[in-house]
Formats: sequence, C-alpha cells, structure tokens
Amino acid sequence: MTELASLRLGLPLRAGDLELAGRGVIVGIVDYGVDCLHPSIEQSVLAVLDDDANVVWQRDRELLPLDSLPASLISDAKGHGTHIAASLVGRGAVRGVAPEASLVVAKAGTDDRIVAAVEAIFELADQLQMPAVVNLSLGGQHSDGHDGADGVSRRLDELAGAGRVVCAAAGNEGADWLKLHVAGTALPGQLVEVPFVLTDSDNIPRGVPFDRDSCRVVGYTSSSAPMSVILETNRPELSGGVRLPPGADMHLALEGMHLVMASTVDPLNGDFSFAIEWISEWDGFKWESWSISLLSHADDPVDFHLWSRDATGTFATATGVSRHQMVCSPASARSVIAVGAVQDRALDGPGAPIRLWELSNWGPTRDGRVKPDLVAPGYEIVSVRSRQLEPPSDLSVMSATGTSFAAPIVTGIVACMLEARPTLDSIEVRELLSWAAEMPVDAFREPDGWGAGEPSAARLSAFLGQAGPGEAGDPQ
Repeated sequence: MTELASLRLGLPLRAGDLELAGRGVIVGIVDYGVDCLHPSIEQSVLAVLDDDANVVWQRDRELLPLDSLPASLISDAKGHGTHIAASLVGRGAVRGVAPEASLVVAKAGTDDRIVAAVEAIFELADQLQMPAVVNLSLGGQHSDGHDGADGVSRRLDELAGAGRVVCAAAGNEGADWLKLHVAGTALPGQLVEVPFVLTDSDNIPRGVPFDRDSCRVVGYTSSSAPMSVILETNRPELSGGVRLPPGADMHLALEGMHLVMASTVDPLNGDFSFAIEWISEWDGFKWESWSISLLSHADDPVDFHLWSRDATGTFATATGVSRHQMVCSPASARSVIAVGAVQDRALDGPGAPIRLWELSNWGPTRDGRVKPDLVAPGYEIVSVRSRQLEPPSDLSVMSATGTSFAAPIVTGIVACMLEARPTLDSIEVRELLSWAAEMPVDAFREPDGWGAGEPSAARLSAFLGQAGPGEAGDPQ
C-alpha cells in the first residue's frame, strides 16, 4: 500500500510490544486471478482453489510445486487480484498490511461459485484451526434489492462466525452525475414515468463501469403489492409501448437488440420486483430514449427503487435521482464489512480536505442499515503489477483507484486483529472497527458514504494491547 495511506491510518497495528502482521491467520481472496508466483506473493500462498472451489494445492501437503498448477489458476491477466494480494500480504517493495498472513486464492465466477469459494476457505481454516478473513473486491451488479436479503448475502451471513469474517468493496457507481438510481413513491392507480436513456458506448467517461453488450434495470417496491411496468420508445415496432403485467415475463426480438422483461414477488424479502434487459446484437448501443412507467395496483402508497447496472443506461430525469441505497450484494450482507473509498490531499493539493472518492457507493441499505461500514484510502493505491498484464511493462508496481483497493486495506487490518483476538466474529469486528474509526476533521462529511469513518490503527492498537490473544475486553 502507499506510504501516504499507511501513515494516515497509523499502520502497522500493534498489541503491546508485538507488531501485528497477520501471523496464524488465513486471508482469502476471491477474484479473477492472482499472479501467485510473483516474488512478493509466492511465499505467502498457503493454498489454491480451482474453479469448483476444491483445494488443488496446499503448501507442505503437495509433492508438486506451485508452478505445476494450470496457468489459469496461478496467473492474472487483469492485474486486479494481484494488486489486492500484494496490498494484503506483500513482502517485497510493496509491504502488505498483513505480510505474515497465509494466502488462499480462489477464482471468482457466478454467485454460487463465489459463495462456494468463501465456504471452502472457511472450511480449510477450520481444518487447520486458524481464523480467516476473506476479501471480496467484486459484485456491484445491482441485481438484488440492496437490503441484504438476496441468496448470496444470506449464505454469507450463515457462514459467518467466530474467527470467520468477510470484507467487501462497497462498489464504484456512487456519483450523482451517473444517474444510476431513482427512488420515489407511487400512489394507488398512479402512473409514474421515469425517462431512461441507452447510452452511446463510445461516449462513456473513462473509468466508469459499463457493458457494451447489455443494459439492465432492476426495480424493487416496498411491498408485495403488484405493479405493471410499461415501456415506450420511438421505435416503430414498439408503437403503443410494451406492457408487462404483474408476475409476467416476455422476450421481444427488436432491430439490433433483444428486450427481456420479467416481474415477480421476491420470495426472499416479500417485495415486488422486476427486471428489464436490453441485449445488443451489435458492438454496443447508440443513444436511444426510453420511458419506464410504473402503474401501482396497491391500495396504499408504495415506495419504489430502480437501479441501472452501469453507465450503459442512465435515468434521464432530475426527479428522484439519488446516490443513496447504492451498496448492493455482497457488501449489503449483514455480516459483511463493507468498505468505501476516500481520496486524499494528493489529488487536490496541499491544504485540500480529505474527501470521499466521488464514485464510492453510498448507503444506507434499502432496509435502513448503515453501509458502507467504514472507508479506507482507495485513490491511486500503489501495489504489485501482475506479470501477465498486457501490454508488458518494465514497471513492477502500478497504481489503481476504487473501493476494490480500499477493501484489502481493511481486510489486512482485520487479519491483524484476528492475530491478536482469533475468536472475534464479524459483529465484534464491525463494532471494534466502528469504535476505533475517526472522521477526519477537515473531511466533507457525507454521512451515508463514510460509514463510521476511517479506522484508526492507534485506537485499535491501544485496545488490542489491553489483553492477550483471545482474552475478553471491551473498548472504553
């Protein structure tokens, strides 16, 4: 991690005279690849999981060396997972927050595979009688109710326990100008119109998430009461619009795209929900105006939320657009420590305030819980560069920005906490981190984006030094 981030948080953590480094703790990474043979990372790798979350290599158990594994399991063409791994356990030019922790690497994929990987990491930790913390710098698809009731969040909550903690990135879609979230209230029988625009993919700002091939909008209401969804556009083949009755689904083949719609009552939270997806047959979308209208069939007013997955589609309205309620699964899970990102004075010059990074997602959750739980430095974080990243470079390090790179700083802090207190559970970790967090005096205080603030290593160290590993104690 950068010296600036380390100095600002007061790292490393200490427990009395002991400098904490994650000894005896498993740190799991579920990502799209890690350069496991990188000199800064290799000695920390304890185990590697395959695509089905099976342990295919474990240090001191295998006769074959780590480099005998298929390249797909020990390489990283994106650079994302390697950057995160070194921020956690790096031992070279980049020193991780928990350099003595044992790294378990798992590949990300479908929601089921992500949950299976977390479960496998915790099972391995149980077998080795070690506490574990897992980093999830992924998600952000906005396909759930943003209330922690989805299947992934519930399963992560079930897996949590003593010595089992998950930290996740809060997501990078939180800027007002992105216009990815609309909230409002529909009165009985009222037709509420929400203008929506499919964006010209060539004109999306650099660094903003988007998908050239598809665009999806997901909607949730505050009750199980039915609602009709009506789409209108200037396309001649859709003159008169398209109406989706409650509980229905449809698939329409249009010129250059497919339109898929479905609505139902979500069995996990009991709320009415719907999804609309535009799938391009060409390489991206061109600017196209649509109207999404909602007709409530409830007897009472119903609150609604609509989220666009990314900047491929935006809500073209000044009414109801909100950067709140943007933290989704897995970060919205009750047991998960959700981490937002801050940027510091280095961006704006000496004397400028520390402020929330503009794309860091805001809470609260749709059911009113504080998310993110806290924030950490996430702007221009310097870490190891994957050697498989294209194009090749003589540079051994790279900088990256986002909540993906703030999360491992907190994950590393949690690993150090578990070294001192191996039986801490996610609730205790959150309470301790929140107690020790500080809101910078000169910060722009956006309370729904900062959570409890930035973790203070000094306060955590003072508490962890009060008693020996595993002993009881309460923050004062």
